Amino acid sequence: MYRHELDVTCVCVCAVIYDIVYRDDFEVSCAELDELVSLATAVSGVFGSRMTGGGFGGCTVSLVHVEAVDRVVDYIKVCSAYIHCSTLCLKKTHQI
Repeated sequence: MYRHELDVTCVCVCAVIYDIVYRDDFEVSCAELDELVSLATAVSGVFGSRMTGGGFGGCTVSLVHVEAVDRVVDYIKVCSAYIHCSTLCLKKTHQI
């Protein structure tokens, strides 16, 4: 494994762990954010997902393989119709 691959793996593992800690230990998440993390991580090509901005509206950040981005966005859009999300904004941002 190259160092870059190890760094990405570490970041992804940390994202999942921190999401669990914020959700369970600090209780700053909510059902909608938990569901978005769950939806994202159910799709092949997602390396990790976590909530951020808890207590201030919150959002999720997902680390996704470039080839899976559209699949993840489509899956969350379809599934989010069944959960209460007052504002669902899916943005494709940085590519590593």
